[in-house]
Amino acid sequence: VKAANGEIIVFIDDHIIVNDNFIKEHLAYHHKFKDSNLGAVRGHMEFIDHPQEVPPKPKELPFLAKLEKRLNEQDPLRFHTGNVSISKSAFLAIGGFDKKIKEYGFEDQEFGYRLKKAGYRIKFNPKAIGYIFKVNFDFIKDCDKARQAGHCAVLCYHKFPWFGWRTGANPINLL
Repeated sequence: VKAANGEIIVFIDDHIIVNDNFIKEHLAYHHKFKDSNLGAVRGHMEFIDHPQEVPPKPKELPFLAKLEKRLNEQDPLRFHTGNVSISKSAFLAIGGFDKKIKEYGFEDQEFGYRLKKAGYRIKFNPKAIGYIFKVNFDFIKDCDKARQAGHCAVLCYHKFPWFGWRTGANPINLL
């Protein structure tokens, strides 16, 4: 990120296919909200079974889009970098991703929490669409990812108790 020439950094996962207007929609929101302490723009995610199932035209879901907008702009636990663009200055101002989090799970949400805590806004653009297709993991990998997420939840709890509690690192789960 430090070496990037641009002011907007786009993060996307490897098992996501984006719509034609993906970059245009992310940039449009960064320009539209540039004077409002914007830190990041989250795009809409849709689940599909296979990459060939990407629809030729996105579905219109006005009610769900309003609900998703509210949740994505307010709740850092919904901050996932599978479809997000971040201003380089905000990324650097909060220190980027926490280097202590070296395993899978909650690194995105911890970043989103710090972004919100630092006073940056997160906006949701339902027109920046990423289609997530299933990646087949085996049972052993799934169990290992759950173990890693547990470690990350505990790190989050020690760093920010209220946020960590929400990740699942509460006394009942820790027992």
